[in-house]
Amino acid sequence: MTLLEPGAYATDFFSTGSLTTAPALPEYDPLRERLASMTTELGDPAATGPVLLKVVDAEEPPLRIILGDLLPFVRETYGQRIKTWEEWQDESLAALGRDPKQLAPQPEEKA
Repeated sequence: MTLLEPGAYATDFFSTGSLTTAPALPEYDPLRERLASMTTELGDPAATGPVLLKVVDAEEPPLRIILGDLLPFVRETYGQRIKTWEEWQDESLAALGRDPKQLAPQPEEKA
């Protein structure tokens, strides 16, 4: 099984004939602006088929594959998550009833 994580495609999905939306809430303007700034190039839907066939035919297909130029966004997002998880590691262990001070320190990762 492979999870496809597609980026933006050049389709008529957001056209008035294809999609009906509620009036925009101003509270979400910053999010809409951020999402719009991330979408720099729209993918060609016709180019996806050969990639999907390559995944299907792979001897060891990936669990996940990003379709599009989303890797920089994913790196940033997961980098922030890892930082938060590291900062809260003591609390995470305490939630299991473990004393973080009794655990051996983890080696720092080299860049």
